[in-house]
Amino acid sequence: MSRVLKHGKPRKAKPAQRVTGRLSESAQEKGNLPSRLQKFPSNKLMLAKWYYRLLFTLFMILVIGLVLWGRKLTGI
Repeated sequence: MSRVLKHGKPRKAKPAQRVTGRLSESAQEKGNLPSRLQKFPSNKLMLAKWYYRLLFTLFMILVIGLVLWGRKLTGI
């Protein structure tokens, strides 16, 4: 069942508010605003570095555990 059949006539969308590229007067007086990248820096590189460190550490723990387990089973 379509929305029109269920609720009646479709509503007309409200006209989008016009967005202008102008800055407010107070922003113009202060000068240029910082870019979003400068104001909110990304943590992607830091998170990627921590992820790969954790992945490597877990791999090393697995390798050491398997080596010790193998030595225990073979009696070396």
